[in-house]
Amino acid sequence: MTSIDQYKEEILHEWQGNSAVDFCLKIIDYISALPVEQMQMLTFQSMTNAVGLKEVDDSIIRAVALLANTSIDALETRLLFIDDDEREFDIEKTELAEARKTGFLVHPETGEQIRDFETKIIPYFVPSERFLQIRND
Repeated sequence: MTSIDQYKEEILHEWQGNSAVDFCLKIIDYISALPVEQMQMLTFQSMTNAVGLKEVDDSIIRAVALLANTSIDALETRLLFIDDDEREFDIEKTELAEARKTGFLVHPETGEQIRDFETKIIPYFVPSERFLQIRND
């Protein structure tokens, strides 16, 4: 049994009965088969495609949340800010939290206050260190 198979067994055991588990396992299979360079920007859409759905729905969001925010620890959430000129900037979760408090995001390059920032931020995911270690074992 490979380390990924053991990891999937752990997920099944710990989250048995959760409706998102099947999608979690399919996403784990999908990510584990990717070359490392293709793992650097996983989106809700790419994971939706991986499980065979046509569009993002609540079941994908629940599965990704389990993979990113629980003891499964397969994914890390990252944030991408895309400005009006289509330039992309990674931002930290603390920057987003501050922007939500103040009502504006400070543009990482220009220092401009961006009021409609929520529509310009896209979450994406990368494999966690734990996942990469399991995959490489």
